[in-house]
Amino acid sequence: MEVRRVLCRKCKKVKREKLEWLADNPFYTKRFAYSVGRKCRTMTVKDVAKEFKLDWDTVKTLDKEYMKKRIYSAYFHPLSLRASKIRQFATE
Repeated sequence: MEVRRVLCRKCKKVKREKLEWLADNPFYTKRFAYSVGRKCRTMTVKDVAKEFKLDWDTVKTLDKEYMKKRIYSAYFHPLSLRASKIRQFATE
C-alpha cells in the first residue's frame, strides 16, 4: 500500500496522508484492532496474542485503543448527553 507524503505550506513539514480505515497503530486496520479489543473482553491478553500470532505489547496497545474508543463513545453518546442536559435543567 502506498501512502502519500506532502509538504505542509503552513508549517513546512512533511506529513503523511490520513487514511480513515487505519487504526492509531498504522500497521493495523481499525476493524482488526476492534476484533482484537473484543477478544480481550473475554480472553487474557496472552491468549489473544497467541490466537492472532501477535506480540503481547501489540495486543495490549490495540486493546487500549479499543477501550479508549468505547469509553469516549459511552461518555459522548447522544442519550447520555441528553440525560445530562435534563439533569442540569432539573437542578436549575
